[in-house]
Amino acid sequence: LFFMVCLISFTSLANCFGKFALTRKFYQLHDSVNIGSGKIAAAIKSAFLWFAIGWFFYGIGVFLDFVILNLVEFWTDSNPV
Repeated sequence: LFFMVCLISFTSLANCFGKFALTRKFYQLHDSVNIGSGKIAAAIKSAFLWFAIGWFFYGIGVFLDFVILNLVEFWTDSNPV
């Protein structure tokens, strides 16, 4: 029964695709980090993304966007972020 409720929920909310505003905010924050220039800056940004801090913030952002904020945006036609 639980599996059927989950399956029906996922298929009925398949068109609930929002703007992922919180994830974009995290991306803008990550993009604003400027340490050095050229390839060194790109390497530092990549290291920041691939190691603990980047995964943590992007993971939280995507989870909150997917589970809560996109549903709110779908039902109210406005994004709380």
